Amino acid sequence: MSIEEVIKKQIGKKLIIDTNLLILLIVGRYNINLISGHKKLGRYDKHDYNFVNFIAGKAKVIYLTPGIISEVTNHLNPSDKNYSNYFRKLISILEFFQEEYKNKNVILKLSFFPKLGYTDSTIIDLSIQEKCLVLTDDREMVLELRKNKIYELYLTEKKQEYLYSKLKLN
Repeated sequence: MSIEEVIKKQIGKKLIIDTNLLILLIVGRYNINLISGHKKLGRYDKHDYNFVNFIAGKAKVIYLTPGIISEVTNHLNPSDKNYSNYFRKLISILEFFQEEYKNKNVILKLSFFPKLGYTDSTIIDLSIQEKCLVLTDDREMVLELRKNKIYELYLTEKKQEYLYSKLKLN
């Protein structure tokens, strides 16, 4: 499905943002010029941030799980001189997200759990349950989402396909 079709069907509805793209959102909202220097964000730029920020800004509800929060906080490096600023931005952003807990026994029984791990499995399970769009840059997760017929925006693929021009982000 093209990005235009996904956006028309899902924009303004429910969204889950995967860990790396949530870190991109946090760092970019603090200071877009720091994206390229962040150790987890070397492959992203301001255009990626603008895309993620655009999609997040249109969502009616953004879900997250304890696993996403854990991964994000673990990747906001305390030795980074901007750590306290990132953390404040994280708190101000996450206050508006809706946290959902998934029972570990349910997650452990999912067929894709051994391959994808706990956090990605909870994202997929929650996206199935809530019929959410998933914004990710994780190829393995995308393959599983597609297998389960869940709407997703795979950033790497969408960058190549769309080139950001039609969203008028800048």
